[in-house]
Amino acid sequence: MKRIILPLCLLASVIGHSQPSPPQPERISRTYLTITLGGARTIDANLQIRIKHFNVGLGYGVLEDDRVLETNGVIYARNDRAIYGVAGYRWGNLVLGVKAGSQKNIYITGVVNGVNQHLDDVNEVVLGVYGGVHLSERARLNLGYDTFNKLNVGVTFGL
Repeated sequence: MKRIILPLCLLASVIGHSQPSPPQPERISRTYLTITLGGARTIDANLQIRIKHFNVGLGYGVLEDDRVLETNGVIYARNDRAIYGVAGYRWGNLVLGVKAGSQKNIYITGVVNGVNQHLDDVNEVVLGVYGGVHLSERARLNLGYDTFNKLNVGVTFGL
């Protein structure tokens, strides 16, 4: 009798472990990185955390414009920066949110005909809205408009 029980226990153990395990659900991210390209020659990055259905975070944007511009006889190029906060809410696969922050317009001038040119840097408010569609729990496609980027498109990745 003892000789039969041991092989049966081993056989039951092997059969129990050989069945496929159920699929593991995709890990839900709590932090997200968003990269945004704007229509005003800008690029942004922001880092967000998710608390239940709310997303909050901070972002930084850069405008590098190689075009030479002129205002009131002063020749300049722009090199603007923006720092802003983001807040959003998720309904199912959709996210709607807002941006608010500060933009610094930096004017790069030089010397023309021996005259040192100068334009004062200007601080402005950044305000905007965005919407996104989750392609998965860890990827989202965004479309938005704000005063720094103008019309912009972005992608969000869960970290």
